Amino acid sequence: MPIVLLEKLEKIFQNNENIPQLEQRKLFSDVVFNHPESFHACETCNSISHKSVSICPVCTGYSFNSNEGEIIILAIKLGNQEKTCVTEGDFE
Repeated sequence: MPIVLLEKLEKIFQNNENIPQLEQRKLFSDVVFNHPESFHACETCNSISHKSVSICPVCTGYSFNSNEGEIIILAIKLGNQEKTCVTEGDFE
């Protein structure tokens, strides 16, 4: 994975309390849009994760869509809307 991609992802997930949620989503969407080959989407909940993930961190699904065109479309859609799913982190 390119260094620039890692730096962008670190920016999103470090100090994320200072970045509004929708802005975090747009930053992540931008990374996915520019590197769709590095990501896949869970076929159960449509969350996007890195291809190194074999179990969805949101729903624990294990079937993924790796079609780059569909990943880009999903990234654009998700990057422009508020989070709608509940994750483990929401209970902390």
